Amino acid sequence: LSTYERYVSSSLAAAVLRLREACTRDEEDLEDLEADEFGFAEELDNDSRPRRRYRPAQDRELADIVHGLDIDRLESEDSKFNTLRKVLDLYFTGTFASQNPSHKVVNFSFFRGAIDYLERRLRAEGIRLVRIDGSVPSLPNDPERDERARRIAEFREDPDIQVLLTSE
Repeated sequence: LSTYERYVSSSLAAAVLRLREACTRDEEDLEDLEADEFGFAEELDNDSRPRRRYRPAQDRELADIVHGLDIDRLESEDSKFNTLRKVLDLYFTGTFASQNPSHKVVNFSFFRGAIDYLERRLRAEGIRLVRIDGSVPSLPNDPERDERARRIAEFREDPDIQVLLTSE
């Protein structure tokens, strides 16, 4: 599968939200989107010239399509999120919770956009979580400023934090 196909299969709603963002960003603001996140870069030829990137912000047809989609419906019908939510409910309030009250869940995703989506949805449903991705500073030689270590410790030690979302 291409990067974009993997992204869409990970979460259609998250992919649409990320495409909406890409379609509305100015060229100079696109640098913080993950490099070739959607697999739109293409080789110009076999020499050492730089790759040309397809820019969703320049494609009005794509922008019209992704902005015309009903994101509320995509989210409400997101079978992967709904299944995750059911598993979390069973794990934290069902039989599993009574047998293992201190257990926690680590959820990995390759795509930061998918983590953004999961974080927003889970927090909206009252799930306490910690997030670690490539943007979280790791400074093992400076414990005072080591945000990654702080979040890991928070996840381990705070019994109310049940989920760690990570791309690492």
